Amino acid sequence: MCAQCARNFDKLVDGLLRQLYPKVAVMKEVLSKYSMRNDSDKFTKIIQKHLNINDLVDKNKDLTFDIKFPNNYLTYEISELENRIAGNEAFRFSDTLKEGEAYVQLVTVCRATLCDKCYTLYRYKPAFITKLTRLYFRCSNVNTIYNHLSKRPDLVKALTDKCKPGKQKFSDVVKGRLFEFKDEEHKFIHPDWKGTDYHFRKIFGVPLLLSGIVPSDHFGRLHSRYFNDVIAGHPKASNGWMRDAMDEMEDDGIFT
Repeated sequence: MCAQCARNFDKLVDGLLRQLYPKVAVMKEVLSKYSMRNDSDKFTKIIQKHLNINDLVDKNKDLTFDIKFPNNYLTYEISELENRIAGNEAFRFSDTLKEGEAYVQLVTVCRATLCDKCYTLYRYKPAFITKLTRLYFRCSNVNTIYNHLSKRPDLVKALTDKCKPGKQKFSDVVKGRLFEFKDEEHKFIHPDWKGTDYHFRKIFGVPLLLSGIVPSDHFGRLHSRYFNDVIAGHPKASNGWMRDAMDEMEDDGIFT
C-alpha cells in the first residue's frame, strides 16, 4: 500500500465511523485526549464499531453496503465515483433521494479510494482491484484499532477482568490476532503499521517472543533499572561502550 492510498483509506474508515456512529466518533475523539468515567465501556463501543465497519467488506456478504452521495463525511465527487464503476456495479436511485443524489456501493467507493497511480496500474484487473481494496480497507481499520489498544493498555486489562467465566478473555483475543499477524506479517501492508512486537510490548509489557516465558512485571523491572546499560557499560562486554571507545581510539590512530 502506497502512502497516498494509506491516507485515503484511513480517511474512508474515519468517515464511515463518523457517518454510521456519530456519537461513538465523538466519544473516540474525547477518549484520545482525556480519561473519563466508564472509559472501558466507551472503549468497548469504539472497538466494536470499528469491527462492524470491518465487516462491511466481508466477501461472504450477500448484500452490498450502499452509501448516499454527496456525503458530508466522505469527500468524493459523483463524477469521480462514476469513473471507477466496474462489472455489475451501478448507482442506485429512489424516490427518497433529492436531485443529484445517488446510492453508491462500498466496493465502488473503495476503488475510488485508490490513488490515481495505483488505479492506473491495476485498472484492467477488476477482480484483483476488488481483493486489493478490501485488503487495504481492512488494514487501515485494524491499524486504527491496534493504535487505540496500544494507547490504553490499562483498558485492555480492564476489559479482560470484566469477561464472564467461560468466555474467551479479551486479552487472549488481542494476543491471538497479534500472533496471526506475526506469522503473516507480509500480508499486513499498511505503511504506518508499527509491527506486531511494538503493539505487543505496548499492550502486554513484554516482547512477543518472550510471551509466556518472562512475566511482564519482571521484564519491566529489568528495563526500569537500565538493564541494557548495565550490560553495555561493563568493561568486559564484547560489544559494549568500552569496546566502542577502543574502536574509536584505534580509528583515530591513538594506538599507532
